[in-house]
Amino acid sequence: MVQQFSSPAIIGSFNNFRENKFTDYEIAELAFHAERVELGLAGGWQDQYATVFGGFNFMEFKDDDNIVNPLRISDSIVNELEDSLILCYSGITHNSGNIHEDQKLNMNKEKAQEFAQISKEIATEMKSRLLKGKT
Repeated sequence: MVQQFSSPAIIGSFNNFRENKFTDYEIAELAFHAERVELGLAGGWQDQYATVFGGFNFMEFKDDDNIVNPLRISDSIVNELEDSLILCYSGITHNSGNIHEDQKLNMNKEKAQEFAQISKEIATEMKSRLLKGKT
């Protein structure tokens, strides 16, 4: 069984003992470097940033310029979203690194790039609707 850990949580914990604290961006970047570069785990940036920043955010990942935009969403929309979601434990484990490797190979295909662009457009529309209070 593979041991799970959260490098952002570990770095954040040690950060509490530092005199010169890391910013949230620095913690996310350090976590990314530890997992992706040092440990060689396949994956993107989202997990580290989502863990560090928490809440509802619109995250933009562009080469070396990652930006997290916190979304101020009304409590009624948050409640509606929470009421519409369900989290289930399936008991099935998977290695997300395998999924990331497949995605990386497929991104060279024109159709995959088209789908990625459509996904970005959907995310932007979702952000807009959430901020306007539309579900």
